[in-house]
Amino acid sequence: MKKVIATLILSASALAANAIEVGVEGVHDYGVHKNGYRATAEVLGIDLSATHMGHSYNRVTVGKDFDIFKFGNATFSAGVAGAYQDTLVNKVQNGYGAVVDANVNIKVTKKVEAVVGVEHFTGQSQVKSFNGNAATLGLNIKF
Repeated sequence: MKKVIATLILSASALAANAIEVGVEGVHDYGVHKNGYRATAEVLGIDLSATHMGHSYNRVTVGKDFDIFKFGNATFSAGVAGAYQDTLVNKVQNGYGAVVDANVNIKVTKKVEAVVGVEHFTGQSQVKSFNGNAATLGLNIKF
């Protein structure tokens, strides 16, 4: 949890200087069958996120999403990120991994977007029991 808080503090300090958007998402991890939440920030074109998944894990990611196409008010994107996972159940199971995702951002107002997404996590041997898919739903606010 300390790493999640540290990431949020770093994200907030970067936001004060150069943030483009911040977000909050609900997350359902189909691998551990738990619901959680995520704070996100895009700073200088880099996507940062901190996820807390029940009593299972905290995951911090740094990556990039790429817009694929737009259709009306919806923007479809795909991305990749490096991840560090702090497993809350068994500290021996902490480790690194990668996340690939696909998202649809739907413009609600000029500065607010609804976000719907899916992602897949693959990790080192010590965190591979958490490999799997997740679905996300949230809001982004642009500054």
